[in-house]
Order: sequence, then C-alpha cells, then structure tokens
Amino acid sequence: GDAVFKPVNVLSGGEKVRCMFSRMMMFGSNMLIIDQPTDHLDLESITAVNQGMSNFKGNILFSSHDYEILNTVANRIIEITDNGIKDYRMTYDEYLEKNKEALNAKIKLLDDIVKFIDFSNDGYTRSNRKKASCNLRDTDNAKERYEDYKRLAAQNYESN
Repeated sequence: GDAVFKPVNVLSGGEKVRCMFSRMMMFGSNMLIIDQPTDHLDLESITAVNQGMSNFKGNILFSSHDYEILNTVANRIIEITDNGIKDYRMTYDEYLEKNKEALNAKIKLLDDIVKFIDFSNDGYTRSNRKKASCNLRDTDNAKERYEDYKRLAAQNYESN
C-alpha cells in the first residue's frame, strides 16, 4: 500500500532496520557493522533481522545482548577485556561453556584463598589489638565480597 511512500523520519525502529537491510542487499554489501541490531524492535522485526543476518553472505561485525541472535548468527566471538583481546572461533553457546570453565577455575582459586585466610586467622597472634581487629574486619569484608561474587556468577550463568 501507501507504506512504501512514507518518509524515513516517520518509520518505526523495525521499519528503519528493514529498510537498512533492504538497502544493503540492493547495493551488494559484503560487510556489515551493527550495534545492538534488535534493540527496541518488536518480535516480528527481531525475527526478520535474525533471518536477514543469518542469510547474509558477507561478514558481520556486531554487538548484541540478544541471546538468540548471538547464538544463531555468531560463529566467532571477539572478547575485549582490560587484559587485551581474545578471539574465539566458536558458537556463542560454546563460548559460554568455555567461560563457565574459566569462571569455575577462578572460583576454586578464590575458595583456596579464603581457606588460607581462615587458616591464617586461626593461628594469628594479636600483639597489636588495633591492627588485628582491622585485619579481621578486612578479612570479613573480603569474605562477604567473595560470597557476593559467587552468587552473581551463579545467577549470570543460570540466566544463560
């Protein structure tokens, strides 16, 4: 109908994304760079974007919080951290499983550190009461932060 004659500035978010994909397909693009392609879209538009990205013959560099898009479109994950860049040639589910193993190793290390702190406190001689109470308080805070970290990590992987 008349929808094809709408000015671009009155299109909805989903209509704009569809228009963008159509334009890129007409011009034969071989590379897409997309930030959060499914944000603020309705379910029908999300499905169309997912199918369009899956069927695209070129390369796509994208960031997303949408699990379905990540899992169906991505076949290579590039993780950018404070320690540098890590490149994984795998699906998003495989990436999550690999990171879960790394997280479990970190939790085991933290468990060992907490056990060491507990052991150290049991045999701690208190020659300076003020210093000792400060150290014990810091240890209690560290234990609380550690337990909070473990709870958050467990929630994060349960939600995925």
